[in-house]
Amino acid sequence: MKSIIALMDYKTKFGSKHFDTPYRSGMDKDKLSDYFNDMGFRLAYTYFNEINLSEGTFKDKDVIYTSSEDIGYKYKSYIEDVIYALELSGANVVPAYKHLRANNNKVFMELMRQFEDLTNNINAQVYGSMKDLLMHLNKVTYPVVFKTSEGASGTGVCLIKSEKELITKVKQINQRNYRSDLRDYGRSLKHEGYIRESLYRQKFILQDFIPNLQNDWKIYIFGEKLYVFKRPLLKGRGIKASGGGYDNYFYGLEAEAPDGLFDFA
Repeated sequence: MKSIIALMDYKTKFGSKHFDTPYRSGMDKDKLSDYFNDMGFRLAYTYFNEINLSEGTFKDKDVIYTSSEDIGYKYKSYIEDVIYALELSGANVVPAYKHLRANNNKVFMELMRQFEDLTNNINAQVYGSMKDLLMHLNKVTYPVVFKTSEGASGTGVCLIKSEKELITKVKQINQRNYRSDLRDYGRSLKHEGYIRESLYRQKFILQDFIPNLQNDWKIYIFGEKLYVFKRPLLKGRGIKASGGGYDNYFYGLEAEAPDGLFDFA
């Protein structure tokens, strides 16, 4: 029977299932093992922290894992390091590292959409700092959708209606470190010609606003199957349909998916 390595976090959790018992405990690993066993595969559960690449034992091995939505995405960053190293060492990681990188990272998501030519129906620009934005400020058309790179359930998403509002928003998403800023200012006094760091270096996205929408659709793709659900705009949430709660969504035929929807997916 072929073996597959399944990586767990320090809480012995595999998967991002929230509504479980105990709460947010992930998938039932025993059931998961049984399902894989029925398909002819044995799951070998291993902690991320047990990976030792100096042993050279992971080449051509199959490895499955899930991402993390921990506070601040700090453990998710650690998972990225482990998975990318495994991929470089020759392991068959599922999902591939690029998909992990895109998880809760809308800037990379947008760049991946561009270089893989996934869809050209929606225009968006990505920026890494206020100074990046200022170089292209005259090209922004209002209203425009603003998105922080991180965040789920509609957090970090808003509609910007003016240049002044946009500048203010970019400042708001940045947490200043005044001690570091002061040191950098000192460098500009000490070293002639030194260009100071931008004070606002939190990456973000500007996306074309599509008016008159009353909902959006979310599409899950598993192999050859696509699952659609409709997310209506709820009162008090502005332009955000995401984060309205699963009880408010419409599934299957009730999603009323229009012709051409998959061209945007």
